[in-house]
Amino acid sequence: MRRGFGTAALVVAALAISGGVAAAEGPVYDEGPVYSPVEPVAGAPVQLRFAGLKRNRSNGRAVLFVRVSEPGRLFVWGRGALPFRRATGRAGRVRLLVRPRIPLKRYLKRRGKGRIRINVAFEPFSGAIGKTFERPVLLKRKKRRR
Repeated sequence: MRRGFGTAALVVAALAISGGVAAAEGPVYDEGPVYSPVEPVAGAPVQLRFAGLKRNRSNGRAVLFVRVSEPGRLFVWGRGALPFRRATGRAGRVRLLVRPRIPLKRYLKRRGKGRIRINVAFEPFSGAIGKTFERPVLLKRKKRRR
């Protein structure tokens, strides 16, 4: 068995002597592409608009329609409502369900209507800055018969 320098050590020694100008044996690899996070587009702000409300009088729920300008996630929450989230794969109109919590359900059963404040947030998939709006929603339900 021979002891000594291998070919890799000789190449390193040759590069060190010549100042690193000599070509090394074997393949030379590039570092490859450099990926950076998606930058928000300055010219196209995210649009989030209220596009309608449809009430279900039989159970007190409502469907909130929102128009978005690009794909992303939508969130709905409020003091008397259950939180709800939905993802959309394209721009356009999105249906968001507004469901009352148990105390508000009881209130609607007795009184027939109740006003709550709903928050809607939009988080785009592109990494741009999202948008939020707040809106009062009047939920209605048929009163309980005595």
